[in-house]
Amino acid sequence: QSTTIPTIFFGGGTPSLMPAKELGRVIDLLKQRWEFAPNIEVTMECNPDTLTLQSLEEYRGIGINRISMGMQSANSSVLKVLDRTHNPENVSKSVENARKAGFENVSLDLIYGTPGESLEQWESTVKTALSYGIDHLSAYALIVEDGTKLAAKIKRGEINRPDDDLMAQMYLRVDELANAAGLPWYELSNWGRPAEHNLVYWRNQNWWGLGPGAHSHVDGVRWWNVKHPAKYQEKLGSFESPIRIALEFDGDNSPCPLFVGRYFKGVKNSPSPEWLKRRLKAIGLRPISALVDVTNFTTHDYARPLHVFDADKLAGDLTMRWLGSSNGYYSESVDIRWTPNDDNF
Repeated sequence: QSTTIPTIFFGGGTPSLMPAKELGRVIDLLKQRWEFAPNIEVTMECNPDTLTLQSLEEYRGIGINRISMGMQSANSSVLKVLDRTHNPENVSKSVENARKAGFENVSLDLIYGTPGESLEQWESTVKTALSYGIDHLSAYALIVEDGTKLAAKIKRGEINRPDDDLMAQMYLRVDELANAAGLPWYELSNWGRPAEHNLVYWRNQNWWGLGPGAHSHVDGVRWWNVKHPAKYQEKLGSFESPIRIALEFDGDNSPCPLFVGRYFKGVKNSPSPEWLKRRLKAIGLRPISALVDVTNFTTHDYARPLHVFDADKLAGDLTMRWLGSSNGYYSESVDIRWTPNDDNF
């Protein structure tokens, strides 16, 4: 099938542990099979400790044109709790080397809500990141995953679970600082020059994920692969499909790209403010009257104030999760999805 690829994203793990020539082989194979858009965005996530000026020049040479570095925090004690090994002082040097290597699109990823992290420490991290003159900033609330060392420590009572109210304050602070630094908000956890790859998800467009645990969505079918690398390799070695779960949506039951508090601009057939008020009330979210009036926005603008709700009603990332819909679909990665033919959804 004739397809033009607009974006490629090499995600974590840590792709920067791979030599540039190996990543280049992947890009070359894709180019042999599909047409690349003239302005294709090719992103690589990386650990700043794994980068040198030479490696960055090699990555730029194979066609990678956007770098996303996992800074997480500028505080060594916070990184220790997160079990991250990189030296926070290396981030500045890596950003500088990325510029020297010809990268005009550099992003930093931060994590907030680490147990023991204060609002002052978080503010210092954000200011440090912004001082590097980056093009894009991502800030994600810490999610404690089962089976991790952090989850085990919390279960044993060695450290406290992240505080939702403090995380809400941290979110509002990074939003204020990023906008003041000239990086406008465009999606719940992202500020600055919009990443085209991010927008593919929020617009509900097609994407194809390769590798262990990778998620895909093509023409109304969503699937994801087995997570463990060894299991993934075993499946491929046995000529078996690595797909773990597949869901199919058809016709009017397909989720539409409405992302309240995430991406909400130019969506056709958007619901009315009255519909949103009913839905927010139904799932137990109350606007803070001093900050939010859900009736005072248009469906063709960013519904930006909608991300501010009672902190105790929002888990970690200030996201609204909704388990509903007639087909039992769980909105795993978005806030609210709706069907245009069912105003009472």
